[in-house]
Amino acid sequence: ATADRAVALCEEAFTLYEQVKRDDLERSNGIATALSAVVEYAAETRGYAFTRDALSRATAEYDAIARLLESDANTQGDMLPALWNAADARLKYAENAIELADFDAAKHSYAEMIAIYEKACGFADASQGDDLGGLLYDWGCSVTSFAQCMLKLDAHEDAMRVIV
Repeated sequence: ATADRAVALCEEAFTLYEQVKRDDLERSNGIATALSAVVEYAAETRGYAFTRDALSRATAEYDAIARLLESDANTQGDMLPALWNAADARLKYAENAIELADFDAAKHSYAEMIAIYEKACGFADASQGDDLGGLLYDWGCSVTSFAQCMLKLDAHEDAMRVIV
């Protein structure tokens, strides 16, 4: 019941952020954050199919944030967290796709995630206080998740060969 209430509140926040008109960046950040929270609270209560939709929308919003920031030279310092969030959303999407046995979608999302982490490193500046260690740690955890996916895929393909 508590998780359902949390999901409902996150969905309400999402709806409110959709109505923000004056600031595209604020709107996208709010929407993406609310959707990420929906995913966190809904995975166990509403299932992977429900969370997949929220993850798709969150990924699109994080991409929009990165595009907005990239087009404005004054916001280049905000690119690292924007890209980091976009990569993390893809990791969550890939892991969700694995649970739904959609290995092609998982592999595609992992490939996008790795490319985004590579790009994010170009915006990391430890001398400006950026958390390069945290970025590299998350990237490493994400690559580990990808490796585990590949093991599951190999096991799945082996099982299919035995069945067929």
